[in-house]
Amino acid sequence: PSRGLAPPTGAIKAPVKGDLVFKVGRTTGYTRGEVKQATTVVGPIGYTHGPCWFRRSFVIESLDGSAFSAQGDSGSGIFSEDGDLIGLLYAGNGTQTYACRIEDVFAALSVLSMA
Repeated sequence: PSRGLAPPTGAIKAPVKGDLVFKVGRTTGYTRGEVKQATTVVGPIGYTHGPCWFRRSFVIESLDGSAFSAQGDSGSGIFSEDGDLIGLLYAGNGTQTYACRIEDVFAALSVLSMA
C-alpha cells in the first residue's frame, strides 16, 4: 500500500505481448515494464551445473530504459497492472528480464492457484 500498488488479486492470467507489468525485487525495488514476448524459449542461461533452456517463458523490458531487474531479483513475482500474479522472475541480461508463467510454477509445485 505504501507504494500505491494494486494488491494481489489472483493468478492464472497468461501474459500477452504489450501487457504492462510490475515487480518489487530485492535489488532494484519497484520497477515497471512491458511484456515484449509472451511465449518463447530462453537460453542458454548459465548455471553452475551447466546451461539451461526454459520453455513457455516471457520477456519483459523496462518502460523507462533502466533495468527492469538485476542480480538478486530472481524469485520476484511479476504482476499485471491490475494485481494478477502472472509470473516468476528467474533471469535477465540487463536489458531483458525473463520470467516463467505462474501457472507453470504452480503445476510444477503441485500448488492450487489463487484464482
